[in-house]
Amino acid sequence: MPSALPYAAAAPTREALDALVGATLLEFGTDWCGYCRAAESVVSAALAGHPKVRHLKVQDGSGRPLGRS
Repeated sequence: MPSALPYAAAAPTREALDALVGATLLEFGTDWCGYCRAAESVVSAALAGHPKVRHLKVQDGSGRPLGRS
């Protein structure tokens, strides 16, 4: 089952992510990327058994520093 959660255009800061409590899956990609779209069902299935894991999807690409940190 694909995730209905879109990739957020505004990325959280590294400091905000570091301050999160608990497990978080930070997924980088774009809504138009074929590879990203193909991975949605696999990621959703992996998260299905882990309801306490926070899932954040952030747009990635050239000039976006969060994915490189």
